[in-house]
Amino acid sequence: GNGKCPTALGPERYQKRQCNTHDCTGDEICIAEQDLVIAIDSSNSIGSTGHGYIKSFTRSLIGKYEAKYQEKPRMRIGLIEFGNGALQSDDTVSPAIMLSRLSGDFESGGGLLSALDTSEYRAGFTNMAQALALSEKVFIMGSDVVGRRQQSVLLISDGLPSFNFETNELIQQLDDK
Repeated sequence: GNGKCPTALGPERYQKRQCNTHDCTGDEICIAEQDLVIAIDSSNSIGSTGHGYIKSFTRSLIGKYEAKYQEKPRMRIGLIEFGNGALQSDDTVSPAIMLSRLSGDFESGGGLLSALDTSEYRAGFTNMAQALALSEKVFIMGSDVVGRRQQSVLLISDGLPSFNFETNELIQQLDDK
């Protein structure tokens, strides 16, 4: 009761050092027990050439993940395409498109990479809020895995959201869950 506590950043309590300072070699893999939804932009600002770059980047990124490691299930990835945003006849915004549910099948023959190949340049507006809303549904549909898994959304875009308030609300909602 009469002792002194070190300050929050004092050397007795706080130490800092760099780690993993070496350059990447290109053969790194991710073996996390994680569900990841990758949402790719196909909006007008991306352009068809940019959409091709995003698909190529996403293909390379998926190649860094391991669905199984040491015979244990690890990564599951779902794919969403957004940027098709247009006003529908009832004045609602068209929803994002689910290309794939959470899957551990990353192959080209009917798996995740095949779903990525179906992605099209949509030339709509940057509809990030719809991508986040659909991400939540993808997580709910894939909740059959026993145990708690890390869930993350990776949104790949060149721009800012068209609906800033809604996008921030959905980010907070996902974070709270």
